[in-house]
Parts: sequence; C-alpha cells; structure tokens
Amino acid sequence: MSTEHPDPEDLAEAILENSPADWDAAEHRVEPPDRGVIHELRVIAGIASLHRAVAANDPEAATLAQGDRWGHLEIVESIGAGPFGEVYRVWDTVLHREVALKLLTPRRTAERDTTGEILAEARLLARVRHPHVVTVFGAEQVEGRAGPWLEYITGHTLQHLVREQGPFGPTKASAIGVTLCQALAAVHAAGIIHRDVSARNVMRHDDGRIVLMDFGTGYTGVAGGRDAEIAGTPLYMAPEVIRGGEATPASDIYSLGVLLYYLLTGSFPVSGSTLDAVRQAHDAGARRPLRAARPDLPPLLVSAIERAIEPDPSARHADAGGFAEALLAAGAAAADAPPVRLGRSRFAAAAVLLSVAVGGLAWWTWRTTPQERERSFAHEAGVSPAEAPRPPGAAANARQVEIPDEMLPGHPSLDGQILPYADINGALRVFDLNTGEARILTANAGPGEFPGFSAASPDGHFVAYECDGPGGTELRVVSTDEGRQRREPRVLIPSGEVRTIRPFAWSPDGQHVLVLLQRGDFSSVLSLVALEDGSSRIVREFGASPPLTVSLSPDGQFVA
Repeated sequence: MSTEHPDPEDLAEAILENSPADWDAAEHRVEPPDRGVIHELRVIAGIASLHRAVAANDPEAATLAQGDRWGHLEIVESIGAGPFGEVYRVWDTVLHREVALKLLTPRRTAERDTTGEILAEARLLARVRHPHVVTVFGAEQVEGRAGPWLEYITGHTLQHLVREQGPFGPTKASAIGVTLCQALAAVHAAGIIHRDVSARNVMRHDDGRIVLMDFGTGYTGVAGGRDAEIAGTPLYMAPEVIRGGEATPASDIYSLGVLLYYLLTGSFPVSGSTLDAVRQAHDAGARRPLRAARPDLPPLLVSAIERAIEPDPSARHADAGGFAEALLAAGAAAADAPPVRLGRSRFAAAAVLLSVAVGGLAWWTWRTTPQERERSFAHEAGVSPAEAPRPPGAAANARQVEIPDEMLPGHPSLDGQILPYADINGALRVFDLNTGEARILTANAGPGEFPGFSAASPDGHFVAYECDGPGGTELRVVSTDEGRQRREPRVLIPSGEVRTIRPFAWSPDGQHVLVLLQRGDFSSVLSLVALEDGSSRIVREFGASPPLTVSLSPDGQFVA
C-alpha cells in the first residue's frame, strides 16, 4: 500500500486484511485535520492485532494444516481467515480437482442457527448454474466444523485491479455492471440475497470471466442480528441495512451501484472510517454525486448508477434486470448507429497489427492500454507477425488500424478481411479491414442475453459465437452476408448442455467449428461441431486445467 497520499479507506482495508502499514509515515503525510482519523485507525489496528494474537492461542480457533483431511477434502493451503472462519484451497480426493473450502470456526459451528443458515443457503446456491456466479459444489458439517466447498477461482478481485490500475473507463465498468446484474438476477431467482456485493467479492478469472462470489469469511448467509450487520462491507451497505433493517434484493442493487461508483472513481458515495460514521453520513444525507466525482461520464450511465444508490429502496431499479436494461440503454445512447466508422476521436489507441502472408494466413496481436495489460491476446498466435511462417519469398504486408477499445475480440477470418467481436451493448459485430467499418450481425435480444467469444469462418461468411443467456450458454452461428442472404442466428449447441463454450477455429472447408466446452463438473473437452446439424466429435478430453488457446492445422488434420 502506498503511503505517499494515504487514504483512510485503504488503511481500513489493510487492517481487515492484516497487511502492514507505515502508520508514522501515514500520519505525517496527511493534513492536520485528517490526522485524528489516521490515529483512530491506528488504535483499531492495534486492537485487531491483539484479537488475532488471542485467536492464535485459542485451541478452538486452530486452523487446519497442509495435508489435513476434512471429509473427502485434503487441505492444500490456507488462503484467508476472519472472525467467522477460514478459507482453504483443497483437493477433492473423490473428483480429483481443486476447490475452495470455507469453514466456520468451531465456536460458530456450535451455534445451530448460524450453521443451519450457512448450510441451507449454500445448498440453495449450489442449484444456481450461471457462468458469472461462483459454483457451490456442496456443504456439510464434519468433525465439528461446517461450511461449503466451491469453485476455486484464480485471478484478481476488482478491488485489486482498481488499486493497481486506477478507475475504470465507462465502457468497461458498464460491461461489468451488466454481467453482475445477470449474476444477481440468477441468485435472486434462487431466493438468495447476497448481502455483500463489493469489489472484494467480485473476481476477474484468469480467463477473463467476471465472477460474483463471497471469498472472504463474511458468510453472507447469516441473517439478522449483529452478525448480519458486520458480515457486509459498510461502505457498500444500503442505508436501511446499516440501520438494522433486513437485506433484500433492493439492498443488493444498492451495493452493486456502489461497486460501479467505486470502479469509476476509486472512491465511495458515502465515506466513514467506522460503521457508526457511515451510518451518520447516511443520516445526514452526505452523499457525493457521481457527476461531481467523475464529470466526464455519459449522463445516462450516471443516472443508472445514481438510481441504484438511492437512499429510498422503492426509488431504486425494480430488480437486477431493470438495472441491466438501464446500463444497456446508457451504452446504446453513447454508441453510433451502424455502420460505424472507427476513428481516433472515439476509440483509445489500442491497435491490431495484421500480417498477411501468401495464402491468406493472418496473425493478430492485440495491444491494450496499460489499464488492460492483463487482457492480452498476443498468445493467440504464439508468435509475432514478423516470425509467422510463410512460403519462401513471401513478404508480410503489415498495416495498423484503429479498433474499438473495451471490446471482446474474436478470431479473424483466414483471408484477413474481418474480425468479429462482442461490444459493450450486447451486440455481435464484425470489423471490416478493407473499409475500416464495423457493422452489427446480431443486436442484443434481451437484457439477459450477450455474445462472448467468437470465430470467423475461413471465407468470412459465417461467425460462430458463444451466447450467454438466462438459461445458460449456447453455441450459435450467424451469416455475415448482407441483404437477402442475411439470416437469423442458428443454435448449434443449446443451453443447459455445458457451462461455457469457446470457439477457436473453423475447419478449412468451413463445415466444422473447433470449440472448447466446459462441463458442469468443470472438466473440459475439445470438440469439432458440425455446421450442418450441430453434432459434435470429441477431439480430446481435459481435466480441470484446459489449454488457454488451441490451433487447427491448415489441412484440418492436427490440433495444437
């Protein structure tokens, strides 16, 4: 944590995470009026350290060690601890995969009401199958300890990304907001209230997937009483919950609104170094408008977020779907109607370098802004354009073009003419290298349906793409031809069959799509899916660690 300009909120987070802080430096680097706040936090840090020391010597609070067993799960390492319990990375000895285990402390487990709530809600959440909600595999009470085991996510929290890279742009934040609205809608449909939506509890998986989770030890399932009050993160908590009211879908929407406010500004609409201070700020109506914190934001985006964080629950969006619709409307209002000429005035200087060899083989390198370094697609080709193999005497023809920032690019056609991509508004588009224009192939069909990864056929006449909807993920194909040849998307793999779908390439004859499918048990399989009838042929099966990228040889006979 930097102490050049110490932020009380960062210092408070350091206390929660038991991270070291240079308190002397922090007190000297702030203005005199703020030194009292830093001093209070320092006292709180001392109390927290004392409690941790006592807990460390409490035999009831003893943690599990590497190699210990809890039922069929073997402890690999501890990855988090808090007042309610611990989180471990463990090995499932039955299904042979890594999962995360969240255990209540023995004292908490002995409280029947708490244990019952945790197990009941975990079992409800286990029924939720959504790509943006962490998957719960089970929950039990074993040897005096109770808790759920769930999907183990590798990646970074949104809080980490904001701290490392700074506030997000409006397009990126809106996209994350829509994704989390989908996730919340699925959770609420299962009868569950999250109670702790925050940047600490949303992760960006290493594969780019945004995942709603509760990876701390706040245990969002605890309802009512003081436990429920401190289970959430105060700066994200709705005013009615801060005052002791029940958590509802409306309070989750409030928390999501605060999360988007944080992603866009790096700060919060209501501040306070203690729970009482936050409560008093709410009572006084001391809320900083988003427009004041970030004047450059599109008006409709500001309105959508401000409505989500209204103090009155009845004034907020009716549900998560309504919030998603407002975010989509904000994105649509900011976008030009197709066809769109891509110019420097509208897009950041992210570039695609196209190297075309004789025979039409294209290699692409995706460059991102410093804030997007982790989303690099350079590995898709495996080599640079200059190193790309080509026939003897063939020269590479390279040119640089502007493409939209904050998009999810797919795999280009082999003739190097088009690049498919999913945009922020839930539309699938193709970028034409000849004209520099982008046109829509499919517009968003509803607030809960969005395209994902895509791949263009060798001749550029079709695009296969992943479509995420309320019922699950589908593999679809759509024609890129305009006019009379234009057709509606056709489903090759219907929803409900697999968890995620990632198209990588087409066969040379354009009759099959090479896709990586992730099943419900998180095992993966590489398959060739027929364009004609959607039938699939398994090429290779993987466990829980699938490849990041796959290539098909020019003759379609080999996969690498």
